[in-house]
Amino acid sequence: MSDLQNALARVARRVQQYQLLRQKQLAPLIKADAVRAKQPVKNVLPKASKEKLRLVRSNALMITKRRFQKFFDPLNMPLLKIYDENPTPYNASQAEANLAAKLRRDKIGHFNTYLNERTIFTKMLDFLVDMTPAHLKDADTINDPNTLISVLESENTDYLSNQYSDVPRYSFSEIPPIPDPLTKDKFQKYIYTLTHTTFPYRNSSSMTSGIIPDILLSTHHLDNEKFKPFRSVETYNYLIAYFGYLKFQNVFARGLLLVMAKDGHEPNLRTLNELLKICRMHNKSRSLVSTYQVVINYLDLAKKMGLQINLTTWNRVYDCIDNIFFKELLINKILVINLPISDNMCIRILTDYCLTSRDTQQVVKFVEDELRRPKWRENPRLAERVLYHQIVNAKNDLDLQNAMDGLAKDIRMDQLSFIQIARALFENKEISASFFHLLCIYSREELAKSPEVFIALIKGICSERKTFRCEKLGFILRGIIHDATKILKLPIADIDSDQNGSKCSLKKNPYHTPQGGLDERYRMLKRITKNLLTEFEAVIIYSNKKHKTTAPMPWKMLSLAEQESWESLKLELCNQRNAHSNAAALASSIGLEPVVSEIPEKIIAKYQRSNNRSIGTSNDSRMLHKIENGFEEELEKELTERGLIPLAHR
Repeated sequence: MSDLQNALARVARRVQQYQLLRQKQLAPLIKADAVRAKQPVKNVLPKASKEKLRLVRSNALMITKRRFQKFFDPLNMPLLKIYDENPTPYNASQAEANLAAKLRRDKIGHFNTYLNERTIFTKMLDFLVDMTPAHLKDADTINDPNTLISVLESENTDYLSNQYSDVPRYSFSEIPPIPDPLTKDKFQKYIYTLTHTTFPYRNSSSMTSGIIPDILLSTHHLDNEKFKPFRSVETYNYLIAYFGYLKFQNVFARGLLLVMAKDGHEPNLRTLNELLKICRMHNKSRSLVSTYQVVINYLDLAKKMGLQINLTTWNRVYDCIDNIFFKELLINKILVINLPISDNMCIRILTDYCLTSRDTQQVVKFVEDELRRPKWRENPRLAERVLYHQIVNAKNDLDLQNAMDGLAKDIRMDQLSFIQIARALFENKEISASFFHLLCIYSREELAKSPEVFIALIKGICSERKTFRCEKLGFILRGIIHDATKILKLPIADIDSDQNGSKCSLKKNPYHTPQGGLDERYRMLKRITKNLLTEFEAVIIYSNKKHKTTAPMPWKMLSLAEQESWESLKLELCNQRNAHSNAAALASSIGLEPVVSEIPEKIIAKYQRSNNRSIGTSNDSRMLHKIENGFEEELEKELTERGLIPLAHR
């Protein structure tokens, strides 16, 4: 037996021994609970002991790692990094220092990073230019408008070729069932939907407790012959983007390259671009290896596979750069080699250019002359950046009124533009009553009320808890939630706590609150706005106790009388043509009074910890249930119970 075979055998034995050890640790606890409950182990979830839950919690990383290990088991490659139970000690202090250096935003910090990494960055940039096809480095392409338009349209068509315009960014209903009958095209769209749509319903998109990651792992497991005819390079690309970019599982995403090759699918250019997209997250995290070296590694892989890069590749590399000196080098290189600038790259460059000037007219001139986009007002993504610049640089409320009355009327906006306006309002500290301005825009603009609009509004309200008293602010928040429920068709019915987290996330908080489950409508809004609604709950509880008030909690639905008051308030704001120039007075007139005293942060932190413990306990119970009964068995059971698996695939 060769040395390599001996090494592989030792690794395999080590993995087996480790698995047996973990099973031995869990077995006594599982058996004890089964005896106490006098029922099969698979039904012990409601009576899970604290010891078992603690063990699951303390081994959460190991459990996740083992899930991925099982996914890679069919490769029969025990030397993969993910199987290493005794990895080389990680130099955490150096990684922390590297991250601190990357996060510095002052000129000295940027210059030091430039000095430290310019050699590897220059190497990466030269490699990128070398791999760019000749027709994208031709001066005639830039100088001939017809040729330029043809090239850009071709690139855009290729970029959109594996996307589905009818798939929403958010869905608040049950995830779609597996298509029946199943075809390759239907399966690709199904996987695209699961990986590109956020499903807050029953926390389906969650990495720890959601059903979607389980579906993706199951359908693409090499031993799952049922779905083998339908898997493709594109579905694997979707998984790389989902796990690598959205769920921060970089090592697993890279390993998918091996799985897709074993499955008979050769990576394509979109695979490369998805991997480069992950580098954007790499540059914002702790690491010992330069992000630009990782980019070089991926480019080298593409070269060995005979892949030619495209404009999207340049966009992805630009997204990886946080240093202003390196961005300048890349932009200059684009100009030198006559690379066409796509609309997506224009947006990136314009966003950075807006940081260099406070004169909006100068920004407009840059868009029209340098980026050659004279019709930028018809492009919502470009127009919103210009509007963002004017709002964020407004010196007072009057400047803001001029921006909304002038430029905003001449440009094309959509629901995503609302997000940029909200960001600008809250970033500009010279503007008073930022949320009031946003509420006025929401009340009168004829924008499609998308999930992004409601997310921005809820975040805006909750961020104003230090500015306005919570009584009126809470009413407006409940009004926004009322609109979101109606317009987004949010389900109100409660979900069984065993399936969707803690039925009561309000236990053990510092002040008394009514006990009982929260409806799924409110739970979903909490998930997509992170911790903000939870913080606002703490503010209401504290204020009611301290000031002897009875402000309703945010999850309480509006009464009929309150609905009429809410509609009247929106109509009043809609009719205020000059609301932005007199915001403070008008905000006061509708009851938004300045806060008297801020809630202590320790109260909010304590309440947040209470919620986190409750959610964590539920997730631990759910994970324990999967461990005891088997991930595949529990997945099939849940798919069946939720009506997501047709009879043909059971």
